[in-house]
Amino acid sequence: MIDKKIKIVAPDAQNREIMNTCKKLWENNFDDTAKYVKYYFDDRWKESITFLCDDKSMLHLNPYDIKLFGEKKTIFYIVGVCTDKEYRHKGYMDFMLKTVFGKLYNENVPFVYLMPASEKIYTPYGFRGMYNVTSFKALKREDGGKVYNGCIESCDIKEFDDLSEREKIELSKYAAMKLEREFECFVDRDNSYFEHKNKEMKACEGSVLILMRDGEVMGYAMYLCEDEPEVVEMVADKEYTDIFVEKLFDYAANDTENKAAEMKIIFDESYFIKEQNKSFAFFISEENTGKMLMARIIDIRAFVGMIKLKGCAEEYYVEITDDFIKENNGRWDIILSDKSVIKRGKSDENKYQKLTIAEFGDILFSKIKFYLNEMV
Repeated sequence: MIDKKIKIVAPDAQNREIMNTCKKLWENNFDDTAKYVKYYFDDRWKESITFLCDDKSMLHLNPYDIKLFGEKKTIFYIVGVCTDKEYRHKGYMDFMLKTVFGKLYNENVPFVYLMPASEKIYTPYGFRGMYNVTSFKALKREDGGKVYNGCIESCDIKEFDDLSEREKIELSKYAAMKLEREFECFVDRDNSYFEHKNKEMKACEGSVLILMRDGEVMGYAMYLCEDEPEVVEMVADKEYTDIFVEKLFDYAANDTENKAAEMKIIFDESYFIKEQNKSFAFFISEENTGKMLMARIIDIRAFVGMIKLKGCAEEYYVEITDDFIKENNGRWDIILSDKSVIKRGKSDENKYQKLTIAEFGDILFSKIKFYLNEMV
């Protein structure tokens, strides 16, 4: 058994030595380009809480201001989980995850989420898939087939760096309006968020792109082009979706020397491209649906308390087993409503359904409309 020592490094305690250790671990274990690694440690990592185990293994907690049922909360996204090859299967990740769970529980964090390299790594720790995401390839029609009623001529794509301050404010307002209308849990897309995302897209040879019509925002896309054109996220008014995709094809054709890029764009998610009609200048192929992100309940009281369920109240009487956070164990009386309530259950009744924390997470995650597309 290796005696492991863990360092928890807050953002204000970061220094060059710690950064260099983390960069070396990152470069040893991930395939990101030097440009992207530089972006991450120059920008996103500066807000991260870093867990370092004997300088051989690490994990980063990256904070996001998330809108949860209309209220803003700081939720952590786990990234950069790795152990140098010669030290794997020696319990480093297990030790770090348990440490993370304890720290976050003490801070009353409702849940934590991540994008797994492999789901089977995190399933034993109570993580479960959050929601289905459909990705696809958009292939350009060689014969056109578009009828835009003149709108396309008045629409243009602008890169984020070319926006005026007024337009940047309008972009944030537009994103808030679109996402609040559709979702109950999403990262707040204020100007700071878009500034960070634009730096990230530029590190991937792309940009945040905005569809403008007569000075008004009609949509935006997180576009990158390391190997081939790819859209990480696209939000647009329904009547402008096909125009936006057509404009993205034009942008990609001018942005890369790869001629194949003129005919194909990868979309990592498709919520705002639900339907096609005969006017579309593209068609969809190679659709794949799956759960891209996994999450875990950290504090069952905090998690239930954040839920605001519309419609009829739902009652749950559950006996929870959590192998890692003992405070979640036991019987709970839960009412999910617009003011959800949770309290300790009685020990002498037989109405309680036995569930693991992961099984209960499956139930509760299905009650929430998520929209989370962050890379790091």
